[in-house]
Amino acid sequence: MIRLILPLAMIIIGLTGVLSVTHNVAHAQDSIRAATKYGGSSAAVPDKKQATEGEGWDNVWKNMKTSFSLPLSDFAKKKSVFDGFSGNITFWYPLARLANPDQTSAGGVTGASQGPPPNDMLFYASLYYFPVGYWFVNFSLFQYVSRAEALSWQPDFTYSFGYSDWHPYTFSLIYGNYGGNKFVPNVSKGESVTRFGEGTLSLGWKFPAPQFLENVLAWNPSSGVSHQVNLNLTPNYYDVGTQSLQSWKTSLSLQTRYTVYQYFYLLCTLYYYPNATQQQWWDPDFTYGVGYYDWHSGTISVQYNNYSGNRFPWRTTHENTGRLIDGILTISWNFTL
Repeated sequence: MIRLILPLAMIIIGLTGVLSVTHNVAHAQDSIRAATKYGGSSAAVPDKKQATEGEGWDNVWKNMKTSFSLPLSDFAKKKSVFDGFSGNITFWYPLARLANPDQTSAGGVTGASQGPPPNDMLFYASLYYFPVGYWFVNFSLFQYVSRAEALSWQPDFTYSFGYSDWHPYTFSLIYGNYGGNKFVPNVSKGESVTRFGEGTLSLGWKFPAPQFLENVLAWNPSSGVSHQVNLNLTPNYYDVGTQSLQSWKTSLSLQTRYTVYQYFYLLCTLYYYPNATQQQWWDPDFTYGVGYYDWHSGTISVQYNNYSGNRFPWRTTHENTGRLIDGILTISWNFTL
C-alpha cells in the first residue's frame, strides 16, 4: 500500500503547480535561462513558445497543443547538412568496480540483453540529430576500458528516437533501447545485434513545481524545480525468477529536477510498478543524481548518478546495489556540429 500511495501523492502535489504558478517569459534571453532552469538539452534554442509557467490554463493549453508538432519549414532554415546534430563524449567511471561481476545474474547463457548498468570504466560517444522541431534520433557507441568483451547485457551501442521538448506542459514520446546490443553477437551465448521488442516506450508530460516550492528553493532567477511523469512500457523483458522472457513490463515514474544555481542541479526519480512481480533486482525504486551540466557546445559537465537497484528503507536491496558507492561518475564534453 505504501508503494502505491507515495508515488501517487507526489504526483498529486506536483500537479497543484499547474494552477498556482505565475511566471511569464517573453524574451530570448529569458528563454535561454528557462532552458537551464528546466533542464534544457543541447538542442534547446530560444523560440516563441512560453518557456515557463505562463499565465494560467490558456498558456498551459497552448504549450500542450504544440506537443508532437512537425514544423517542416525547419528544413528550409538549415544552414548545412550538419545543422541539427549535437552530442557528447563521456567518460563513465563506476565508483565500485566489480572484478568478477555475476555473469548469470541477468541471464547468463541465455544471453539476456537486460541487466544492471555497466560496472566497468568506459567511454561512450553519443550523437543526436534533430531534423525538425523537437523530433530526434540518437545513437551511442561504447568502448570498455578494463574489459576486452562486454557482458551479454552490456551494450556495444544504444539507440533511441522520438519527440522530447524541454518546455513545461509538453508531452514526450520516446523509444529507447539501452540493452545488450552487439555489433558482433556471440551466438553461442544467445546474443543478438539488437532485440527491438526489449526496448522501452515512454510517454511523458513535463510540468513545473508549485509556486510556494519555487519561492522556498529559489536562490536566484536561474533556480527552479520541474517535474516529469512517465508511463514506461517494455514489450518483452527478462524475468530472473522464471529465467524467461515475459511480456509488457509496466512502470510509472516521477522525476524531480532542482536547478540549484545556473547549471548545478539535483535530480531524483521515483518508480512504481503496478505489477510488483515485474520489477527485477536491478530495476530501482528510485534513482538520484547531482552535478554540473551545461548543454552549450564546447562545455564540460561533471555528474554523479546512481542507477543501481536502489530500494526504499523498508525493502530488501540486492547485493552490491543501493549504496552511495554504487553510483557512476561521468565527465562529458558537449559539442554541436
